[in-house]
This record gives sequence, structure tokens and C-alpha cells, in this order.
Amino acid sequence: MFMLSEAATMFSPRTNFLDIEDDWVCPCKLKQQGRVGKATYKHMNGMSRYKFLIDSEFVPGVTGGRILPNEDLVLVNFNEQLLTIHCENGEVKRTLKLLGHPWDVALYGEDCAVVSFNDLQKLHVIDLNALNLISEIDVPKSCYGIWCLGNTCFATCGKILHRIDMETKKDKPLKLEGEGIFNIFVDDNRIYYTDYYSLHCLSHNGQEVFVYKHDKLSWPRGIAVDTKGYIYVAGYKSNNIHKLTMDGRLFKILITKDEGIQRPSFLHFECHQRKLLVAIDEGRAVFEFKV
Repeated sequence: MFMLSEAATMFSPRTNFLDIEDDWVCPCKLKQQGRVGKATYKHMNGMSRYKFLIDSEFVPGVTGGRILPNEDLVLVNFNEQLLTIHCENGEVKRTLKLLGHPWDVALYGEDCAVVSFNDLQKLHVIDLNALNLISEIDVPKSCYGIWCLGNTCFATCGKILHRIDMETKKDKPLKLEGEGIFNIFVDDNRIYYTDYYSLHCLSHNGQEVFVYKHDKLSWPRGIAVDTKGYIYVAGYKSNNIHKLTMDGRLFKILITKDEGIQRPSFLHFECHQRKLLVAIDEGRAVFEFKV
């Protein structure tokens, strides 16, 4: 049912990391030059450095990813129906062939992940150590954005947010406003999700906290929140990343197409080392920014 291999050709990260001394080297310029490296940015609007992790030049489709506690990466590739685990430098460690087209992945417990699919009415719980399927959760429709908080799995299916107890499998559905709800982030106090036009913030009882729109934010996608409460949202069509205050006001636009960002999709913030994981260019490349 599942196929396990030790390598995947679509994720063949180059391991010759280079020290880049330029004051200004944009990610896409590095990508075009075939260079993988670290850079210190003096003009990056708050992004101090980045590491170029994954270059999937010919096979786009990375739609979700998380940084694991040991600093490995877990990614899902929609087009290739894969879950991959990578070393911190981007090198593939292990690969799992999935039964459907995955959209997002969430971390659950110490060593598990939950994967959503846009063509299966199921969520799959994966043991990341053994790299195998340990359980399935039935859902009424195909799901997109997914997040786990404690023992609850949050999954967006159309205009419904399913809040599923992972032990009892009981669901507390919450109706959402908007069209095209693909990404979600949940913390102890708030639920964030994006639709075609806006970033929405709700309390856990469903009360609206704020809705963020901006003329320089087109088709918002990935969401992340850092340890200081700043909110990051990726503008897929506007080719930028917005940084917001806790009350939903624009703090600054961090990076733009001119600075090497094209079609950013998912975001993930790792708290301990303040790393922001960003997928760009329809999931062809994954970068890790130090913020």
C-alpha cells in the first residue's frame, strides 16, 4: 500500500553549500546560478540570512512542510504524492509514497505527522520514525490546511473547519467565512486561515478577531506566527510576505518579487532558532530564513 525508498529524484538538493559574501544576493538569483548557500542580508527588511534547502527544478509541488524538533524537515509533494524527510541541509533521508495527492502536513505528538489530501476523504496519521501509516481519520470532504494542537486536529474542508479529537475521533465542526480556504494556523488562543482575498483571525469559539486585507496582498496562502506574536502571511500572487502585528495591522512587507520571492505558498516558523520555512515558485524550491 505504501512504498518506501531512500531517495527521491525530484528532491536532489546540492550539498556544496557556499558562503555568500555579497550584501545582496536574492534567492532566485542563487537558484538560477545553481548555487546553494548561506547569505547575510543588510537590505532584507528584517530577514537576517537564509539557507537554500531544496531545489526541485523540474517537478513542482511541495505544498506543505514542517521543521521537526531535531531540525530535520518533513515535506509533502502534491504532484509526486510523496512525504519526504530531509536533513537540516536539505539532503533527503527517507521518502514515503502516499496513496493520494497530499496538501498539508501537521506535527502530532513527538514523532507523528498528520497528512491531508485533496483527493481523499481521509486524514492519514504517519509514524515518522517507522515511516508508515498507523491510522486513518474519515472526513466528509477532501481537506487542505491542517494543524495539530495538543490532542486536537484542525482541518479545513471547504467552508468547514473540523476540530477532531485524536483519541475519540469526535468532531466539533466550525463554519468559516470565505472562498478558497487552503491554509491554517492554530495556537492556544487563536485560529488563523486564509482565503482567496484575506487573512482571517478567530477565537477558538469562532468569534472574529480581525480580517486583514491589503492592496499589496493577492491570494494569501501560508501563515506563521513567531514567538513575539508577529504574524506572517504569504502572498502567492503578489509575490511577497507580509508581517503583521498581533492586532492584524501591517508591520512591514518583508520580501518581494524584486528580492527573489515568486509565488510563496506555505510558511512554517520554528520557535527555538527563529527559522521561517518558505516554499516558493509553485513548490519548486524551499528556503529557510533566519528572522
